[in-house]
Amino acid sequence: MSDAQSASLSPCLGAGASFAPIPLDDELLYSVCSAFHLLSGISSSVTTRRLLYGRNHGPRDLAMTGNRLGTLAQYLSGGNPSDCEAWLWDHTMYPLWGRFLDSAENTSWLVKVSSGNGNLAQLSGVRTHQWFPEHLALCLECVNADKATTGRAYWHRSHQLPGVIRCHRHEQVLIRTCPHCGHHVDQRPSFALPAASCAYCGLEFATAKDDSYGSAAAIRYARLTSGLLANRTHIDLAAVRSEWRRQLHAAPITSWLYWCSSRYPLT
Repeated sequence: MSDAQSASLSPCLGAGASFAPIPLDDELLYSVCSAFHLLSGISSSVTTRRLLYGRNHGPRDLAMTGNRLGTLAQYLSGGNPSDCEAWLWDHTMYPLWGRFLDSAENTSWLVKVSSGNGNLAQLSGVRTHQWFPEHLALCLECVNADKATTGRAYWHRSHQLPGVIRCHRHEQVLIRTCPHCGHHVDQRPSFALPAASCAYCGLEFATAKDDSYGSAAAIRYARLTSGLLANRTHIDLAAVRSEWRRQLHAAPITSWLYWCSSRYPLT
């Protein structure tokens, strides 16, 4: 990468590793890795995967609560191991479980993740692909707004929550596949950030206009679940379950909610 290119990217870089992007609000950790790949100028996705994940191949851990988080967080934070907690809570799906655990359980899990021994299956009893879709989703309005305000589009955590089909901010139907050619919006190239057009056919995405697509319930569900990611305050699920059930009505009941119900049985 040339000096001129480096200079043009400097406002986007953190103080840690060279070309480490500053993580943005509601940004999925995988998206930060994708931004790193773009900013670093590395042409090979295998090289980036080996550098950040310590492996050449394997499925993407979109939830990013697995045993690679500790090393990855330290690298992107300039070697500061204490930042692992911030990455875990602010840029992974961990709050979906962490907010229902007590402080001792959360501390224990953080120690496991920081030391490279954490595994989502240990926490939830199932593997990542059983909780989260294999491909990412985007909100077209978020893509355009993010470019205008931050300089780059990015993958939002709140768009990847189980069962979420609408953006809680713009209330638009999330896009997972190109409406023209059917390819997944995150399928090519590797470590790609979201865009307003398809990398395969080149045509621009269009947000579905069908307001009857479970809009009211889907928007309520998106807002309630995204709220779980907002902070680290402990939630007594038994105390709020009845309110959630009243508000959600016909919204999708996901495997994550089933897990919560099994941990805190309905009364």
